[in-house]
Amino acid sequence: MTGIDTSSRVRTRPTFVDVYLDPILYVLAAFTLVMAFRNIATPLTDQHPDFVIFWDNLQWYAGGHDLYTAPPHWEEQGPNLAAPALLFLLAPLLPLPLELARAVWMAISIGLFALCSWWVARTFNVPTGRVFSLLVLSRATHLALIGGTFAAPLAAWMTRAWLDHRQGRDATAGVWIGIAIACKLLLLPCVGYAVLRRRWRMVSGIVCGMAATVAVGVAVGGIENTALWIRTLRGLERGTIDYPINASLMAWLARTPAEWTTVQAWWLCGSLLIGMGLLWRWLHRDDDAAWSATISGSLLASPLGWVYYTPLLVGPFVGARSALLWAGYALCALPLELVVPRAVVASTLLKLTVGSAYFFGVLLLFVGSVIPKHDAIRHGEARR
Repeated sequence: MTGIDTSSRVRTRPTFVDVYLDPILYVLAAFTLVMAFRNIATPLTDQHPDFVIFWDNLQWYAGGHDLYTAPPHWEEQGPNLAAPALLFLLAPLLPLPLELARAVWMAISIGLFALCSWWVARTFNVPTGRVFSLLVLSRATHLALIGGTFAAPLAAWMTRAWLDHRQGRDATAGVWIGIAIACKLLLLPCVGYAVLRRRWRMVSGIVCGMAATVAVGVAVGGIENTALWIRTLRGLERGTIDYPINASLMAWLARTPAEWTTVQAWWLCGSLLIGMGLLWRWLHRDDDAAWSATISGSLLASPLGWVYYTPLLVGPFVGARSALLWAGYALCALPLELVVPRAVVASTLLKLTVGSAYFFGVLLLFVGSVIPKHDAIRHGEARR
């Protein structure tokens, strides 16, 4: 998205992008969405989407149990890591058959991604279809759709927060951020951003948003389910996070042959470096790059930084111009399972390089946000 023209001037004649590139993007995006819906026809036993985990636990809860201990739908199924408030977003779909409910949730997610694209396109005066096409063409977004994840509502909340922040509505922005943090704790570094920049109205909004979301989860699901969710997060193991679609630093380290304690030690050191990079960015400028760095740094530092959460970056990303950001987007857009056969990822070396393309994509997004291109140009001009 880095090459998007963000000029606010009125064009008098169509450009090459308008005439040739946009139609190609629209066709490719339509094909991608059709393939996403076709994926629903594939047997669930061959897909293992997260939506089934959420659905089974909601059905388990409706039967008088908790939200996190439903019997597994398939062998070696991962735990339910969604917050109670997120799970209850699916509650209205419970009367539907599983396949239909999944299709409806996919349609809702597409609508939310389209809404994010409209907000961003209106901000930078570019066609909504162009932003939406580049968003859905990313494999990260495709994984969010076919997996039935909660990436779309999170992207809508964070994009709305970014836009309100740009328009000087820090309190409202904070509320949206607080809602997102209460549902995905990996976004906690956003609190550090607000505090360090002394945006106290944003801090108060974050507190209110978090408190309200947690209160909803407790009121509907009880304090026991909230406590069980926290215990589930604390019980993460190597086999839960080392999947190629996990773009976090810990997931990359977990793919090495090192002992688990060694992996955790190196992860702490790496998280410290990520935190230093964020501090440097926050202290130097308060702009879209700071937002992009905060979100991408959060994905890197959290053990649960799945690549399908990169659409949360769509707002600050569209307004940026950086080759590193464009390279990061390209890696996150890569259909990794088609490029890297299973026999290749069996090799430790290739698993840590080619098979970790999503990790390197988010890493480039972070580095490109911490050291934006315009900063380097400005410093070079100052030396001259």
